[in-house]
Amino acid sequence: MQTARKTVLKLILKKGGLSILVLVVLGLLVLFFCRSLILDYAIHKTQNKLKTDYGVNLNFTSYELNGIAGVEIKGMFCSVHKNDTLLYLKNAKTSLRVLPLFIGRFGLGNMDAEDGTLNLHLLKYVKRKNKTPKHISTGKFEKIKRLASLFEDFVQFLPTDMKLKNLKLRFKDSMDNLAFTLNEFTYNGKNISGKLIAQMNETHQTWVAKGDMDKDDVTMHITIETSGDGLVDIHHLKKITHSDVAWKAFNFSINKFENTEDIVNVDGAIGGNGFYLYNPKISKDTIFVDKGNFAYNFKADENEIAFAQPSKITLNTLTANFSAAYTLVGKQFIKVKLNLPPVDAQSFLNALPAATFDKVKTMQWDGQIGYNLDFYIRRPKYDSVYINSDPQGINFKVIDYGKADLPKLNTAFVYQPFNSNRRIIVGGKNKNFIPWEDISPNLRSVVPAYEDGDFYTNNGFNEEAFGNSIVENIKTKSFKKGGSTITMQLVKNIFLSHKKTIDRKLEEALMVWLLNDQKICGKRRMLEVYLNIIEWGPNVYGIGEASRYYFKKHPSNLTMEECLFLGYIISQPRGFMYKFNSDGEIRKYSKDYMFYIKEKMRLMGQLPEGTPDSLDLNIRLTGSAKELLKSADSTKAIDSTKKIDNFWKGIFE
Repeated sequence: MQTARKTVLKLILKKGGLSILVLVVLGLLVLFFCRSLILDYAIHKTQNKLKTDYGVNLNFTSYELNGIAGVEIKGMFCSVHKNDTLLYLKNAKTSLRVLPLFIGRFGLGNMDAEDGTLNLHLLKYVKRKNKTPKHISTGKFEKIKRLASLFEDFVQFLPTDMKLKNLKLRFKDSMDNLAFTLNEFTYNGKNISGKLIAQMNETHQTWVAKGDMDKDDVTMHITIETSGDGLVDIHHLKKITHSDVAWKAFNFSINKFENTEDIVNVDGAIGGNGFYLYNPKISKDTIFVDKGNFAYNFKADENEIAFAQPSKITLNTLTANFSAAYTLVGKQFIKVKLNLPPVDAQSFLNALPAATFDKVKTMQWDGQIGYNLDFYIRRPKYDSVYINSDPQGINFKVIDYGKADLPKLNTAFVYQPFNSNRRIIVGGKNKNFIPWEDISPNLRSVVPAYEDGDFYTNNGFNEEAFGNSIVENIKTKSFKKGGSTITMQLVKNIFLSHKKTIDRKLEEALMVWLLNDQKICGKRRMLEVYLNIIEWGPNVYGIGEASRYYFKKHPSNLTMEECLFLGYIISQPRGFMYKFNSDGEIRKYSKDYMFYIKEKMRLMGQLPEGTPDSLDLNIRLTGSAKELLKSADSTKAIDSTKKIDNFWKGIFE
């Protein structure tokens, strides 16, 4: 009985196997003889999808089968917008992935193409159908998701094996014509290599690209560099960044790509070698960075857009931890954190980019130095700022000050104002130099009240004032205020230039920190030097000249009212005459502002002992300065009531 059962089972399996084989053969025959219909259906399906989901029209001059899965294409056109040609390929041979055809998808196996054009400036018209869940309403996150989805679709649509020749990539706008000719490009499912000729108007460069890509995981590592000794120089970037930018080698990588309904997470790096940058707002000279890299961990969801830990910034040999966040809901703000772990101090100095920190880089340091930055600003009004900038010296000392001779502040030296040919001796050999003890205590109190409210107690920085200057610069979209303390002004005037550049401001901050950390100069000496060198009128420098020019008296005899006036005009010394009317009487808003400073000093406990409660602020000039009042143009008078109103508002709130 058991033998009979086995015989029946074998017979069934034999006939069943034969049936399966017959079905497979029939299926292949149907696929072979109907492949033209399947191809037509797949292409029609793809055309509809591109039109519906992306706004792209796909057409062919002709296409025909070549073998079982091969397709030979003549004249492929992709158009967008007003029928503008996005992509054109004259000749292409490709194979189709069979399984996607059964669900109406156009899957490319390999592709050989030559003689074509891709107009990059028309990519802005490619719009992916919104697949963002309805409960997500944040516009910025939706845009990021659409971009991520477009990029993911593009990468995954690429053939698994591809060879391109003579493909032109063009970008046009009203002024420039940027074109890349892809002489050759190959991708074998892993490795990428290519050669491009970049043309910007009449300029030509040859670029070489190499790397690898996993299109299924959307990960890649790509390097672009010039052949020979040239630099990658995209002039069009100047219009975007307002900077001249060039580099020897450029690296881009994506190590992780996640794009779900709730989050976009991209982890990778972007950087380069031999990087050149010129922007007059950053530096007066071209900056050179031997190596720069940004290892990013980008995350975006409906609540926040962020570069999260462990993002890192590398500048030459220095690597700092970095994070930044831009909130989209609730209490909206921008926050930035930067942490440089302690490193060898001289190595830090050597790593600073070329053409920056000209004076500081001539120093020699010993020990270690680190840095922490916390920055926060509230959006969208940009009305609340928090800054904590914390340099850290560990067993740190300056061995040689080089051209940044900070200790000279404690000695007699020659000072040359930036807008004058005069050379002023800061010391006893100058008859106009006024030592500390001969300067009116009123002036020693008033000037810090105007220029640096907590001068006597701060470390050379005033984060609150600097934060307020950032707010004003953002609102005015200009670089008008720097939030400088008296110490910062002193360093700028004596050691640096008056150019409003970022690198000058950073060098100034570093030198101020050195002054404080190395205990080079005391507050009393700093203010003494400051009062003896600052400009106080047309070709008037120092309090010795200023007190005679305005009031025909020695600085030791200045009254509180006169000191309030002298402190008032420090910010605009050559425009002092506009504080008065044509009759030589000081304007009401000027009196109001001086009264505001006096009251501020009173509330802060900064008034010298014996200062009367009532002051006569009807300032009358008795020196030669009064001759300029006759030619003053009253239309240049500036109202300061807004600042006064903000002060009183702060007091009562």
